[in-house]
Amino acid sequence: MKISQPLELKISRVMIFEQKNMEIKDYQKYLTNNFTYPMSQLGYQSLLIQTLKNYNRNQFKKIISHLLYFNTQINEEIIEYLSEICKTHRIGQTLYEFVYLLIENRINISPKSFRRLIDTLKNFKTVNDQLMNLVLMYMKNYNF
Repeated sequence: MKISQPLELKISRVMIFEQKNMEIKDYQKYLTNNFTYPMSQLGYQSLLIQTLKNYNRNQFKKIISHLLYFNTQINEEIIEYLSEICKTHRIGQTLYEFVYLLIENRINISPKSFRRLIDTLKNFKTVNDQLMNLVLMYMKNYNF
């Protein structure tokens, strides 16, 4: 299947860490036209297990971008793998960006999964002071 238009995330730019003068992250560049169809949750799990064993930053961000672009719901197992990858490879900023995009794009996750993401983010000092912003966004976007 060939796509006539380039893929675009619903939100292509993420402005985070503005208080710390960090750069704007653009996940649009990780969406490629090579893989233009949705995968099953099992397919994502398989990719994430492989990433946990052999971490590659670029590949991981491609998986995240694809997951956010093609899904309206993400199950708890995928959230567990994402959290574990970020904790194991100490990439709190990437996890923060993922959670931000997840909320901003209104991807459905269970409250248990959201707690898991926040608990994992608590381990990273670089994003710890930004956690309340995520919780407030979550509450606003999911009508709490």
